[in-house]
Amino acid sequence: MTTSVQNKSSGFIRGALAVMALAALCVSALPSDSSASTAANTVIRNTVSVNYRDTANTAMPQVQATVDITVALVFATPTLNAPADQSTNAGTPVGYTYTITSNANGPDSYALTTPTITQSAGISGSTAVPAPTPVTLGGTTIATAVTIAAGGTTVITVPTDALSDASVNGITGGTVVINGFAYTVASIVDNGGAIGGTSTITVNGNGTASGLLPVGTIIGERATFTLTVTPGTISAAANQTITVTTSAKGGGAPVAATDVTVTTVNVATLGVTKEVSADGNTWVASGLQAAPGATLYYRITVTNSGSSDATSVVITDPQPLYTTYTAGSGRRATGAAVNYGAAATVLTDAVDGDGYDFNITTAGQATYSIASIASGAGNAVQFFFRVTVNN
Repeated sequence: MTTSVQNKSSGFIRGALAVMALAALCVSALPSDSSASTAANTVIRNTVSVNYRDTANTAMPQVQATVDITVALVFATPTLNAPADQSTNAGTPVGYTYTITSNANGPDSYALTTPTITQSAGISGSTAVPAPTPVTLGGTTIATAVTIAAGGTTVITVPTDALSDASVNGITGGTVVINGFAYTVASIVDNGGAIGGTSTITVNGNGTASGLLPVGTIIGERATFTLTVTPGTISAAANQTITVTTSAKGGGAPVAATDVTVTTVNVATLGVTKEVSADGNTWVASGLQAAPGATLYYRITVTNSGSSDATSVVITDPQPLYTTYTAGSGRRATGAAVNYGAAATVLTDAVDGDGYDFNITTAGQATYSIASIASGAGNAVQFFFRVTVNN
């Protein structure tokens, strides 16, 4: 008999342990809410009720006790987009349009720090100016799972906050980002102050259905600001770069969101060649022999091999020693090299609209002012004149 009781007891214990193990397994298999988020400023109320009777079995008034807690703001690093690098010309500012998106579960203020500028060796004094700071962005979370339609509008249920101010946790309108996609806000219904209640944000479809968005999905407000980069003084005849690091940091976020832009400043790069000819057709850079009284043709070619226009170009060429300038011999051509006879534009020696003069701006010197020379061999300027060798 004793043995039978022991067996029954041990069997009961084994059965109890098996039930406990199965219960533990079932609990561990339940879905976890640890990845969900609750909007800041949401009031969570827990109320306990006690019902009882007196000794005469008469029901007595219920007694209750209530505890409220408010969900805290969880700081998060914002998302800062990365606009494409740009090119500009010397003296011309360029703007970079940034979007900054909140990833927090409530409103937060984001400081745009002073940009860090690194310049290449041939440029100095460049500046980069962001929009005024700080940028305040709202944030909340989805309270009821929802699919945002591709078109039309979708009403999203969100936790109410503690304030009745026509906004939901700082979101008043504009653009919000949900699960990585941007939506414009159509309307907001704020039921602020209703503990345990909900408010709604209605958004316009962006052309693509969202799929089912679970409870706790962050709805972050997005703002736009412009970073203006102004090139400084260029001291080198080659393209220069301005590298700017922009960052934004929330009030309690552990790290800042950063982005780097590289602005290429296009620069004109002029090259000049000078050639001489005895007949206006065959040209050499040196080595030509000429007798006294002979005619010499000079061809000066200015080419812009850079990435930007050269402006206010002035060519000066003193009359060569031991020669006499041939009045009215100035000519101009553009593009591929031509001979003297093919240079169709005649330049007068007087000061007038053609930009060329001889012996007026400076004694004994040809002066040719050109408003601009564009980049490329096809825009090369050829300038000609003639002299005779003194007898």
